[in-house]
Amino acid sequence: MARISFSQTRLSLAIVVLSLIINSCTSSANSRFYGKTDAPTANVMKYVSGSEPESLDPQVPTGQPEARLLMSMYDGLLEYHPKTMEPIPAIAESWETSKDGMEYLFKLRKNAKFSNGEPITAKDFVYTLHRAMSPELAAQNAYLAYYIKYSEAYNGGKLFVKDEKGNYLLSKDFQETPAETATESAKASEFGLDTEFHKYITAPERVTVDADTFALAKSLQGDEKLKVAF
Repeated sequence: MARISFSQTRLSLAIVVLSLIINSCTSSANSRFYGKTDAPTANVMKYVSGSEPESLDPQVPTGQPEARLLMSMYDGLLEYHPKTMEPIPAIAESWETSKDGMEYLFKLRKNAKFSNGEPITAKDFVYTLHRAMSPELAAQNAYLAYYIKYSEAYNGGKLFVKDEKGNYLLSKDFQETPAETATESAKASEFGLDTEFHKYITAPERVTVDADTFALAKSLQGDEKLKVAF
């Protein structure tokens, strides 16, 4: 009798568990969003990040959980194609690249706006990059933008140097072999509008030194050319 009772008990437990599973599946299927492709009408975003995000400031965190959140919340100039991972338009509807691959011109969408309705302009991207590279923010991912001219020097808190006549010292004057020729400089200037900023970017690279007094003194040791400027 005891053996039969034990078997019956096991069978009863199995039936109860199976009933709970079926009931769970049924409730999920009847839930608000299960199997639906229509976006919810309420202006609410629900996202399972997997871990607590370090920050929602796009220039601060470095982890993948934060990256997934930020990519769903913010738009950039370009984004990735979902299949090929090639760059495709986002806020920039088109772009051009110089022949030497050193400059990029982005044309922004005229209907691009912030969440408060204000239009997005080129100045907003300049501000974003400037903030990301600022020494005060100390962003861990700042090095990713070191390809931009002077960005590494700015991020490291360095300064430009002028001679006694007020002219900026150029890196090529401190090298045995000039970094560029007049012909190469002329080719670079053919790309883009001839604005003051464009002239600044395409001009020969300037000398930068540490702003810190002790680091600067160390840089000046044995460099007679640089000492003249101080």
